[in-house]
Amino acid sequence: MRKKPQQIKQQLKMRVHDPVPQTGAWLRSVVQGYFNYYAVPEIWNSLGLLGERVLRYWEQALKRRSQRHS
Repeated sequence: MRKKPQQIKQQLKMRVHDPVPQTGAWLRSVVQGYFNYYAVPEIWNSLGLLGERVLRYWEQALKRRSQRHS
């Protein structure tokens, strides 16, 4: 559960010049696959934390692309 968010963060850094819809589709498929594989009722909290981290990394990646972020 700790390694996957770091891998996603690194991939987002490598995909900084890819089109946003393409990167978003990739990110959705990765997170959806992870949730499908690991989704059991006992670890919903951990999956929620993963989702929050991925959203934070995605937001940071989008802010890095533009010079007009707040």
